[in-house]
Formats: sequence, C-alpha cells, structure tokens
Amino acid sequence: PTTMIYLQQSEEQQTIKAERHYTPRGICEISLINTLTRETFSAELNTYTTSRLYIIAKATLPIMPIGEYGYTITDEDGRECSVGLAVVGGYYAPTIETEETIEYRQYGE
Repeated sequence: PTTMIYLQQSEEQQTIKAERHYTPRGICEISLINTLTRETFSAELNTYTTSRLYIIAKATLPIMPIGEYGYTITDEDGRECSVGLAVVGGYYAPTIETEETIEYRQYGE
C-alpha cells in the first residue's frame, strides 16, 4: 500500500507523519517530484522521531505549486525510509470541460 501525506503550501515549519519502511539513521531529507510537471523539491527534516509505524518529522518546505507529488524520505546512508504520495495545498483533480451532452436511454429502446 502507498502512503498519502498532506502538506501545506507554506514556508512555515510543518509536521510530516509518514509510514516508516526502515528506521532512519542520522540526517534525513524529503524529496518531492510533481507528478505532472516532474519539477523536484527537497528539504532537510529538522527533527524527527520514529514509532513502530511512522516517521514524525518537522520540516520547512519551499513554496511548491498545489498538486500531487511522489515523495521519498532518505537517511544519511541513502536508504529510502519512506516512499509514497503527497498532496500539497487544497488540491482538486483537474477536470476537462466538453461541449458534448450525454443522452441516456433505457436498455432495449
């Protein structure tokens, strides 16, 4: 299963709670890749704690466009301690407007 985390579109410090795959060692970093534009962002996790299931970290992220991102949290040895999807801001899936109308007919007409 993939973990989904929600992030604010802010330069203020925020708490990130992500599912833990490995126990991190040393300094950790979160890398984010926008799923549409492939633009990348990263930030060092200032402080973090771990539980049996989660990495709970504080980070100051750069301002990123609202949208969906793939994220990876790596430790100083380069191990991927957490991987998943992140949503930045109040993201809503893009919709496509068309001029077509849909006509519904009952089966057998």
